[in-house]
Amino acid sequence: MAKMKMSVEAGNTLMVEGEARVNVLSGSIEVFGHKVEKSSFSVGKFKALPLYVLENAEIEIEEGKVWLVEGKTIPDEWVKAVEEIKKLEKSARVAVIGGIDVGKSGFITFLTNSLLEEHEKVFIIDADVGQSDIGPPTTIGLGIAERKIVTLSEIPLYDAVFVGSTSPHGLFHRCVSAVSILNDLAGDLGAEVIILNTTGWIVDPGGRELKISKIQAFKPNAVIGIGERGELEHLLRFFGQRYKVLRLPPAIYARKRSRDDRKIIRKFIYTKWFENSKEIEVSFTNIVSAYSFIFSGSKFSIDELKVYSKILGTKVLYGENCPEVYVFIVEDDSKTRIERVANKKALILTPSFFKHLLVGIGSREKMFEGLGIITSVNFEEWSMKILTNVPREKAENIQFGYIKVNPKTFEEEKWVERWSF
Repeated sequence: MAKMKMSVEAGNTLMVEGEARVNVLSGSIEVFGHKVEKSSFSVGKFKALPLYVLENAEIEIEEGKVWLVEGKTIPDEWVKAVEEIKKLEKSARVAVIGGIDVGKSGFITFLTNSLLEEHEKVFIIDADVGQSDIGPPTTIGLGIAERKIVTLSEIPLYDAVFVGSTSPHGLFHRCVSAVSILNDLAGDLGAEVIILNTTGWIVDPGGRELKISKIQAFKPNAVIGIGERGELEHLLRFFGQRYKVLRLPPAIYARKRSRDDRKIIRKFIYTKWFENSKEIEVSFTNIVSAYSFIFSGSKFSIDELKVYSKILGTKVLYGENCPEVYVFIVEDDSKTRIERVANKKALILTPSFFKHLLVGIGSREKMFEGLGIITSVNFEEWSMKILTNVPREKAENIQFGYIKVNPKTFEEEKWVERWSF
């Protein structure tokens, strides 16, 4: 592992891009308002952190990239915005919007650290399903910060809503509902301050509609828009009629990440979320699933399966009569298809359809206990095996996602069609 020691004079900023490990050996630095002395912290993959040196410091960097910047990198406008937010009434709700890679997470970290000087806890809803810092990809999570942080990923996840995809396309209702649910949950937990982080999707009719719907569901006291001049006016003009609006410039240090970079980041996060995972076996009789046809209807009897096997010309392993469709799991390896059987639409799947499908696992206590990957399904035994670090006794409900993830490499393999099962 490559290590590099640097002596940096006070008043300068050392930029560190990860994946890296930072060891502050002497002196003191400040990261987004958090003073660090003789301590260590990590910088995530493809993330860049500004280490502003308060007192001449000796810093050791393990891996990553570094470069020096004279002076501070945090814009003065950010500092003034934080002071404005501190003037809000005690129960403050702050929404942060902006495009891709403008520094939303950095500003929220800076704001969180500043607010922790006056509040015991700061609640954060991370509504970026693709690049979430607090929960895993495919979720909208609620985190609670009780101490100052270097990055948002240090904030422990309290609970989350599993959306099932790394994109909000076609799932606006779930994303908006998740924000509302978690906002209410934070209120029930006594939150004085809640910050909402959002996706970088701000243009075209879809981005506009999603942002407006999320913000209105959140009911903020203030909306922070981070971006180049005029970039967010199509949204901020509307928000300005209802909420306090602050327009901020983007971070000068924000790293631009490609689509491939983002995919690699998700692989990195999946790997962490599946640490110490093992296979658990779940019976179909114990599965309570939302948003999917399968496991939502009445099961066909063995005699009925024999009848439908003759009609379809292949062995039917499992079937259900749902209000909208019949669902059949068949033995042959043909692709997913839709036919009409006895004047009703029939969705026909094979066991391979479920292999490596990402799932969200919940319990009676928590909406989200963790992620899982289906490794095998036995429809004759009415059971499936799931790779997860969620204990078997807490796997009380399972929601199917729309992404397949390799259980060994944790790379995303493919996306499946929404409403295809």
